[in-house]
Amino acid sequence: PDVLSPIPDSSYVGESRKKKLGYFNFGEPHASILETFRELKADGVSLDLLYGAPAWTILLRHWRESNDDKTSPITGRELMYVHSGGLEGVVSQLMRYKYKGLVDADEIQLPGKNRQSTDIQK
Repeated sequence: PDVLSPIPDSSYVGESRKKKLGYFNFGEPHASILETFRELKADGVSLDLLYGAPAWTILLRHWRESNDDKTSPITGRELMYVHSGGLEGVVSQLMRYKYKGLVDADEIQLPGKNRQSTDIQK
């Protein structure tokens, strides 16, 4: 199997590879991860912010470039993503994104918050 690098056709030379090559520190809020999370949520796909969204961020980098690059390891392949959980941690992760200034408080649905009045009356 092919192992995808964080950014297509990246070189792995040098100490600054984490910053230059698109690596993410585990659990650390990152604008690219949040963008992927929001994009896929808008398409009806729920992801967690620790594993799912970072994985899809890397996959989408390759997927989008593979249309123009016939040598890409995913050109012509189908993708099946097996969601393995983690959604219960989305609220706590979004709080971390809020503290980093990447998310507004009104975007986070806390328990008992953002419910519609019809839901509360039931």
